[in-house]
Amino acid sequence: MSKSGENGKNIFTFFFAGVLIVWSILIFIGASVNFSNGKETIGSLIVPLSLMGILPFAGGIYLLISRLRKNKALQKNEFEKTILTTAHSKQGFITPLDLVLLTGCSADEAQKKLTEMQEKGFFDLKISSKGDIIYALRGMLSDEEKNHSKDVLE
Repeated sequence: MSKSGENGKNIFTFFFAGVLIVWSILIFIGASVNFSNGKETIGSLIVPLSLMGILPFAGGIYLLISRLRKNKALQKNEFEKTILTTAHSKQGFITPLDLVLLTGCSADEAQKKLTEMQEKGFFDLKISSKGDIIYALRGMLSDEEKNHSKDVLE
């Protein structure tokens, strides 16, 4: 999905969650006023408060938390995509410094993410003649290597 589509979903979800939470607060205020004025007993307020106050409030909080988690996952996926695209454009090699300069992330964050992706099997480690760690993208094959590949069952 495009970023504008995700932004539209975010806006709708946050708006709807906000409406649910505000609705719940207004129900609680109304119930409190009626209770304090002696118009209602606590027993007569339990069912309406549960259905019209607590459930919408819990639903609003759930919507907010789930959307924030999804946004975090999307950002992580976007970051990984940026790393892989950059490595591919650099003939399959990337360093933490390349990532820092490209994304503006910290050197520690770049090192951590590249190590994480290397442990997942996306990269092999190489060492330059100066002793710098280079991450080599696995599966980076030339067109010739792809054309001369053998069948798995051979």
